[in-house]
Amino acid sequence: MSKRIPITKLSVFLVLCSIGLFSLAHLGAFAYDRFLSPTQPVSDSGMKDVAGLSDQNTEDKQGGETHAASIETISEINVNGLPLTPGLQQFIDSYPEIVIGGTSPFSLLEFIEGEGFTGATDQDLSTLASCLYELMLPSNFEVIERNQSRELPDGIELGLEAYINKEQDKDFIFSNPNDGSYTIILQWQGDVLSISLTGAELPYRVTVDRRNEQSFKPKVIKQYSPYLHSGEIMVTEEGRNGMQVEVWRSFQTMKGELLKEEKVSEDFYLPVHKEELHSMKDYVAGEAVDVSGAGETTSEVGEQVSQDSSNPQKSPSNQEEDEKSDSNSASQKEESNASSSEKDLPETDMK
Repeated sequence: MSKRIPITKLSVFLVLCSIGLFSLAHLGAFAYDRFLSPTQPVSDSGMKDVAGLSDQNTEDKQGGETHAASIETISEINVNGLPLTPGLQQFIDSYPEIVIGGTSPFSLLEFIEGEGFTGATDQDLSTLASCLYELMLPSNFEVIERNQSRELPDGIELGLEAYINKEQDKDFIFSNPNDGSYTIILQWQGDVLSISLTGAELPYRVTVDRRNEQSFKPKVIKQYSPYLHSGEIMVTEEGRNGMQVEVWRSFQTMKGELLKEEKVSEDFYLPVHKEELHSMKDYVAGEAVDVSGAGETTSEVGEQVSQDSSNPQKSPSNQEEDEKSDSNSASQKEESNASSSEKDLPETDMK
């Protein structure tokens, strides 16, 4: 009896093990069919990751091509008749490309100081800065500092001057507001200076126009000399018109819709007065006709003529120096008294 009990227990144990193995096999087959069948995806997230990686690789591959293709010429100018000075030539030869970093300012004086470049004069740098200013306008670059001189230099268009003076710390500074860097390319094409700004294409178009342009005629300052014959006129200063202009930028979508417009600058240049040297005889004859005030003016003329007769004849070089002094004196009188251009004052020395 005692020998049957272990056999029974063993039989029950084997039966239970068989049932357990069968159950596990069934569950394994079900799990395989449900989750690991080759006809079903491993997981939705797994497919997305693979597809995303493939798309990302494709985008990366295309992105390099797109990035290379997106380098566009944002702005370009060609300057004719520019004086090829040694300083300007040396600068262009030394820096044919200047990279403007993303969201970074650029100072011309700081650039040449950092590079140790000393071969350009203020006039050379002013010419270069004016060209860079014109180049920046059809972009979204922001002008931080720009100066202008008293008279518009030759070869620079109205509204496009950028004056540089190292001693007075007058600089030209602009800023790149974009994330990507842009490159300024300078090169000579014969006697034409070509400057271009290249980088990522802007999402809009920028146009530049000048508005409210005005011109102011100069006054005529008459001076008199006893060394000229009656009716003889010598022009000592041709004079120059005063000028004023506003520079505006307009931002438009690619479809031509106006986004905004802004006034970038307003430049004004005073007129340079024209100066003429007339004969003292014409002055005396005119005062003789004008009875009112004739006594005072005749006395003044007589005194100055007597002084001229007592002085020895001056050489042409000394006369020229005296002319400059008298011209400056007349200019000061004209500015202090608006009627000085109408009431002519005599001059003792010939220019």
